[in-house]
Amino acid sequence: MVKEEKKLILFVCSANSFRSQIAQAWANYLHGKDVLAFSAGVRPSKLSIAAVETMAKVSVDISDSYAKEIDEFCGLDFDLTVTLSEDAKSYFAHANVNSKFVHYEISDPTAAILNVKDKEKAIDNCRDEIKVIIDAVVGN
Repeated sequence: MVKEEKKLILFVCSANSFRSQIAQAWANYLHGKDVLAFSAGVRPSKLSIAAVETMAKVSVDISDSYAKEIDEFCGLDFDLTVTLSEDAKSYFAHANVNSKFVHYEISDPTAAILNVKDKEKAIDNCRDEIKVIIDAVVGN
């Protein structure tokens, strides 16, 4: 019996601090037997504590993650590249990508000016929205 290799997926957003980190975590957590997911940023900063905290609420630990630049993945042939911000979409519009490419525009709730309770709710809602996207693009 021939064992199929895992599909390689790259999730990209602006800073690789929140959205793409959550997407990578969900993909590996929910579909790890079939995929190996990575994440990167167009202009990476640092992992958002909000990403760590919201994923901890659903028992997924990403505290060891860190922000990565797209260039770290040069030479890897991804089966799918998923962009989650306009910056990332624009970057890949001019890049030579050897993979299927899809885009989902996800607002960064950590940048929203909200009171603490509303911001926490927006962060959790974004985490859940990304999970739905992961199930749609990976879980088929």
